[in-house]
Amino acid sequence: MLGFRTRTADRDAREPLPRPVGAAAAARAPWLARRQLADKASRRVARDPRRVVPLEGGFRMPACISRSVACLAATILLMLLVGGCAGRPDASTTAAKATTSTVAPTTVVPTTVAPTTTAPPPLTAKERAWLKAVPRVSRKIEKTVGVESFYVTTERLHSFANTLRSCRRELLGAGAPSDRLRPAYALVKKACAQQDKGARCFETAATFHPLGEGTPAARAQDRAIDCGFDKATNGLSLLADAEEAGSEIEDEAG
Repeated sequence: MLGFRTRTADRDAREPLPRPVGAAAAARAPWLARRQLADKASRRVARDPRRVVPLEGGFRMPACISRSVACLAATILLMLLVGGCAGRPDASTTAAKATTSTVAPTTVVPTTVAPTTTAPPPLTAKERAWLKAVPRVSRKIEKTVGVESFYVTTERLHSFANTLRSCRRELLGAGAPSDRLRPAYALVKKACAQQDKGARCFETAATFHPLGEGTPAARAQDRAIDCGFDKATNGLSLLADAEEAGSEIEDEAG
């Protein structure tokens, strides 16, 4: 029997063992079943190289365990990717929220700034003196030329001319008193120009020495005297306008 088993062990890879019979077969049945199962398993593993993973040290990992590890790693990687995408806000959703957000309107309250007005400085002593001189000169000329009748003499005609020239001497001799009085000063210049023309007319009348009424010399003298009164009257009207302008400037200055 020992030789038979040895031969059988040498040939078991090529042919099956003979089936024992009787009590001996029953005693050897478990051993034969285990041997045949081991032989089939070794041949199946040898024929399927995918199920054998050679490692250092001689340990072999079955293919099913390798696939399980790979599946577990893939599952963990997929969960990490899904978790990262879920934690990151969607750009389109964020843009939509930013677009649909309503900005509260701001109400601009108008501020009213009170206008600042700078009051003009008070009049100086020079300005006040000049403004007072305008009506004084005007009254003097008016008194001179306002006579209804007079005796025509050379001295009287020269006196009229001298009075009319007082306008320039007293009101224009020192120039404009200040910039703010220039409107009144311009009217005074025009008035004094008319008084100067009137004074020349009276000077002309003083050159005639008529011998009687109705003579050519007498008529020329009368025309020159009328010219003097007319120019003086025009000048007095302009002096009145200058006096009014000066009063307005004085009121603004206080």
